[in-house]
Amino acid sequence: MSKIMGIDYGQKRIGVALSDELQMFASPYSTIINTNREEIILKLTEIIQKEGVIKIVVGVPYYLDGTSSKQTEEVLRFIRHLKNNLTLPIETFDERYSSSEARDILNKKKKTVKESKENIDQIAAAIILQNYLHSEDKGK
Repeated sequence: MSKIMGIDYGQKRIGVALSDELQMFASPYSTIINTNREEIILKLTEIIQKEGVIKIVVGVPYYLDGTSSKQTEEVLRFIRHLKNNLTLPIETFDERYSSSEARDILNKKKKTVKESKENIDQIAAAIILQNYLHSEDKGK
């Protein structure tokens, strides 16, 4: 088996997480500064090739009632851009609680605000990916 990449898209930063090769566990990997889409594609392509990624899961934010927001629409545009520029399968996953879970984790670890900003996106990406991996297990 190969790895799955999880992405937490943000206007300033994009969190990236990777699964292990058995696709059981997700780990924070890196944070990409959201400068321009071409640069993002280049950085993601480097990770995909280096780590043997076979699929990407992107977290999509919805309101608690399941409706879309401006951020939902921005993430969906980003996903369309990924699909137009990468050949891997790209799936979406509901990320409603991932950022608050990531903040809780960082608070428990007593990280500074600066450390938290540097890590929160990749931790959120790992939470999205881990939840996706758990949902995949249930379907088997």
